[in-house]
Formats: sequence, C-alpha cells, structure tokens
Amino acid sequence: EPEQQVELLDNSGGEVLREIRSNLSQAVSSALENERKLLEVSRKRREIESRYQDGESFLEKYRRMEIRPGCESDWETDLNRVSDLLKRQARLRLLHDRLTGGSSGEGLSAAIEQFGQDIRQSMDGAPELEMNIERLLTASQEIEKALKAVVSIEREQSLQDEFDNIEKKIGTLRKLMRYAKVDNAEDLVDFA
Repeated sequence: EPEQQVELLDNSGGEVLREIRSNLSQAVSSALENERKLLEVSRKRREIESRYQDGESFLEKYRRMEIRPGCESDWETDLNRVSDLLKRQARLRLLHDRLTGGSSGEGLSAAIEQFGQDIRQSMDGAPELEMNIERLLTASQEIEKALKAVVSIEREQSLQDEFDNIEKKIGTLRKLMRYAKVDNAEDLVDFA
C-alpha cells in the first residue's frame, strides 16, 4: 500500500523528518491562508477602484460648480424666478401679437384703425367723435409701442439659456449628491 510505504518512510526518518513534515504542513497552511487574504484584498481593491474610478471627474465637476451650503435652494429660487420671467415674456409676446396681428398684421391695432375709418365715413363732420377716434388710435399705438419695448426675442432666448444653465447645474448637483450618497449640498461639501 502506498500510504503505508509513505508512513514507513516518514517514521524511519525519525524526529528530524517529523519536524520537517510539521514545518512543511504549517508552511503550506500559512501559504494557503496568505493566498486567501491576498484574494480578499484584491477583491476589495477592485470594489474600491470601481466605486471611485470617477473620483477625479467628480472633483473636477465639484470645483467647477462652486458648490456651497445652501446653493441648491438658491439655484432652485433662481430657476423659479427665471421661469416666471419666461412665462411673463411669453404672455407679453402673445399680447403684442394679438395687438399687432403678428406676422399677418391683422391684429387689434389694424381693427381699431379700420373701425375709426369706418366711423369717419359714416359720420361726417362730428369733431368730438373725430377727437375720440384719434385718442383711441393714439392709445392703441402707445400700447403697441410699450409692448414692443418689453417684448424681445433676444431677451426671451437669453432667459431660456439662463433657465437651461440653472437647470443643468441643479441636475449636475443632484447627480454628484447621488454619487456621494448624500442628501443635500452641505453634506456634499463635507464629502468633498
């Protein structure tokens, strides 16, 4: 039997061979334990590297955004303010277009002017009525002029760009907060 032969050989070596065999057994056990530890350290390293592989990108975005405690609510307030300005600008543009008729030119101003001409043709020689028609036409032109002064495609586009930028900042901030697993800008500042 091979096992008995190995045991006979081991026993014939005496105490020295038994000690060598014991040392070898301990060395193999130690090597296996060290191998397990090394594999565990490698696994943890991969986990950490995978979690923080975007760390440089995170820090770059963080620095570029100038995040400070309370900035999220400040940016949301700015977003609401710009949103309100955009809505106001759109309403004013619609009112201006109603008055002028937009690109068709058939708005309230044209209707008032036509109305005045129709009254003049129907009622010859009524100076008081003529004066009131002139005031109505002048008032219509003044309203159109005032609306034109506040309605601007460039202003509306500028507000839209500002809205988009603030919205993007808030989105990036929230993405960074999810990455850092925090709930607010204050905690993000502490994390970074």
